[in-house]
Amino acid sequence: DGLLFKRRVVGGFFEESAPAPRSFPCVLPPGNRGRCSHTMAPILQLINLSLSVASTQLLDSANAHIVAGQRVALVGPNGCGKSTLLRALADPTRSDYFSVGSGGVKHFVESSDSVLLVEQDALQWSRLLGGTESELLLLTLPDALDLALAEAEEGANIALEDAESWRRLSVAAHDSLQWKTAGYDSTPLGQLSPGCAVRAYLAVALHRPNIELLLLDEPTNHLDLPSILWLQHAIQASGKTAVIVSHDAAFLDTVCDHVWAVDAIKKMMLVSGSRYTDFRQAEQMAREQQMLAYDLQQKRHKRLTTVANNLKAASAAGEHHVAKDHDKLLHDFKCDRAGRSGRKAKAVEKLRDSQAGVERVAERRPLRIDIEPVGGGTDACILLDSVELGYAGGDKLPLEPISLRIDFGEQVAIVGVNGVGKSTLLRTLTGAMEPLGGDV
Repeated sequence: DGLLFKRRVVGGFFEESAPAPRSFPCVLPPGNRGRCSHTMAPILQLINLSLSVASTQLLDSANAHIVAGQRVALVGPNGCGKSTLLRALADPTRSDYFSVGSGGVKHFVESSDSVLLVEQDALQWSRLLGGTESELLLLTLPDALDLALAEAEEGANIALEDAESWRRLSVAAHDSLQWKTAGYDSTPLGQLSPGCAVRAYLAVALHRPNIELLLLDEPTNHLDLPSILWLQHAIQASGKTAVIVSHDAAFLDTVCDHVWAVDAIKKMMLVSGSRYTDFRQAEQMAREQQMLAYDLQQKRHKRLTTVANNLKAASAAGEHHVAKDHDKLLHDFKCDRAGRSGRKAKAVEKLRDSQAGVERVAERRPLRIDIEPVGGGTDACILLDSVELGYAGGDKLPLEPISLRIDFGEQVAIVGVNGVGKSTLLRTLTGAMEPLGGDV
């Protein structure tokens, strides 16, 4: 991809070595070209990083780096340590539950505030807007932005730009992202639906000029389709550097131009300058080639072993041959041929063992969950009678009163745009919230 760093081929992919911090040629996706000078310094660098949680090692000697404007897809199976790695990238000194061994993480940004970690279901508004988290959760988003502007001193210009950017965004999002449905003008941050909260948080983060590196952990989990399409465009238009954990292949293909793939079995990280789908296709091709090469190797090993064993058997038979009538000439012939067979057997074994071995493809054990079936024959059901959804002391959600029956054994999909009341309905069904009207 044009970057000047050392690489070595590992299993058909590139594994980066650890270059010294320096400037790199500016290589950006087409949409971001023209946004930088001829050279660009790295934003983040991993140098022989070893990462573990308690006694479980997640990574061993990982090397990678990212320059300004690049967007990296951090991928791997569940439980391989992607979220833990994001936290280590945000703050490698944090040692509450993970530890960084040899090597480490280097930031090349103006300050620690230039790196923002957006975790799943753990939005930290104070990290984004300043102030106290408990106070911000009681405010609507416009009020929280105004408060950040009022409290800003040296950063007043930044806060003002954030507020103005959000107001411009609110106009653009009024229809496409259901601004009224989300209730940003009237709903406190702490009461926003998960999807609306994530969307608002990401919108503000993408408009913050002082944030250079975004670390996003499953950003699309709570978003509806219009919000995902908006986020794809917003990340690309922002020109910000990002490391993104997601299992949404279409999202990663659209947004990311590099891949960091964590191998949970080998505890290593593969680096590729390609799209996610292209990387997976190349990975599958390399896997199939390795499986074929291993199969051919095993067949060859078995064939040469059989030849060597036959020669050994012939050698042993010749050495113990007893000629009739004590024929010394025949005995010497048999012994000489046995010696040659023994030497041939050793030569065949040497040939068999001389070629470089192909490793067997490591198979990850599939997840298996045994769930005992629930017995039938029950009349249990959930009944909703003219139920009105909303928060006590707040506005009623923009839904007509709901009346329905869900019988035992039925599977129901609850769908709708962010902010329409899906999570509120689930909380009401489980008794975690009381309806504003009607009976459950």
